[in-house]
Parts: sequence; C-alpha cells; structure tokens
Amino acid sequence: MHSQVTLTNHYHALAPAPTEVADIPGKWNVLAAQQMAERLLNEADWGSLVPDLDKPYGHYFAGEYNLHYPDKDGIVLAYSTKTVGHEYHACAPYISFFEYHKKNAGWSLVNEDIGVFQGGGWGEPPEISIIPVSRAKFGVIQQDGSTNQGLSVGRKSLHVLMGDRFQKVLELIVFQSLDDKGWDSTLHSIPRLDGFYDIEVIREDINGEEDLRLLDPVDAFYTTLCDTGDRIRPHDVFSFDGQKYNRDPAIR
Repeated sequence: MHSQVTLTNHYHALAPAPTEVADIPGKWNVLAAQQMAERLLNEADWGSLVPDLDKPYGHYFAGEYNLHYPDKDGIVLAYSTKTVGHEYHACAPYISFFEYHKKNAGWSLVNEDIGVFQGGGWGEPPEISIIPVSRAKFGVIQQDGSTNQGLSVGRKSLHVLMGDRFQKVLELIVFQSLDDKGWDSTLHSIPRLDGFYDIEVIREDINGEEDLRLLDPVDAFYTTLCDTGDRIRPHDVFSFDGQKYNRDPAIR
C-alpha cells in the first residue's frame, strides 16, 4: 500500500519596490526650488544663526549654479540676507546655499546651509562661482579686485564648509593689468582618486607673451605665483590637505 503525498506550492509575491519621491517632480523648476528655499529662510532662527544681524530680515535671490559631481548632477541656489534698508559700504550680507540633486523622479533638496558665508559690500552679495571640492561637497569661489594708479589686480578666494561656517582655504592673485601689459588666470577643479579635487591654475599673458612677470609686488601672494625674479609660473596645481590648499612644488 502506497501512501499519497500531496505537494503544495506556495507562491510569495515580491513586495513592490518603494516609489522614489522627489521634492520637485520631473524637470528642474527653479520657481519651485526658490519657494522651498525661501520658506526655509523665513522659518530659520536668525537670532541664533547670526546674532549680530538686526531685524527686519530681507532675503534676496543671488544666483543659480550648476554643479557636476562624478556620479550625479546638482544645482545650487544662493540667497543673500541682510537687514532691510542696510546699503552702506561695510554692509556685507550673509549668504545661504541650497543644494538640489537630480534623481530619477525629479530633483530633491539634499543640503541647506543657511547664513554660513558672509561677503560683499553696500548690501550686495559678492561675485561668486561654485565648484566641486570632493565627491560630495562644493566650494565657493569669491572674486574681487581693485585698481590703483592704473594697475588693476584681480583676486579669487576659495571657501569650503567646515563645521557650520565656510572657511577660506585658498587665496590667489589671478589677474594684473597696467597699460597694455598684463596676465590672466583660469581655474579648474580636477578629481583625484581619493575623492578630493585639486585646483589647477593656468596663467597666460594677455598679449600672448611666454615670459610672464609681475607688474607690481604682491608679497603676501608671491610664493603662490612666482619662484624667483618676479617670473610667474604658467601652471600650478593646489591640493587640499583637509584644512587648506597647498601648491604642489613638483608641478611646473
């Protein structure tokens, strides 16, 4: 006599994958991103963030910047905040940054850094640009300049978020011009294998001359520009050590 065995098949339905949600569904919408940023600015505790900033607070859109990491694309919105009506020379507004990353479902806010940077004058924000400094962090380049007795000098400084404030990690003279002579610089960020980025500086004479020389002494910046004899290096690379950028002496 044979016993009968009944086999029962059990089918377990796979749980559906979680649906990706984006703060801004679909294509990039700067108006939606601005509304989100401005709501956060209005909700922020400015008395704790920046105790020396007096009411009433005014928040002003300062720029939109594309950001390209090796594995993702981002957009950063910048806002300046000051006391309403303050437009005197020493009034440097506080800058806030809102970083959005592209996802399959759209765009999402991933970082909000409110009141973390101060710069500019006359109540207006400084001229800035945004570059990646690591696989997950951006830096802010501030540009300014001056002219004295016909000599024009341009400067750029790189600032990186450390703790709750942006700190200056590199400062360079990038331009000099006097009469029909002068030189200029271009800066590029170059990814390294360890995840950080180097800053490459290319300098060129505005008239195409190969022999680049200082037009006026700049003692505080001399080693970032020259070796000896006021001759400017055409090519430099600066590397980040976790605190600041230092020139690679092997690069010529």
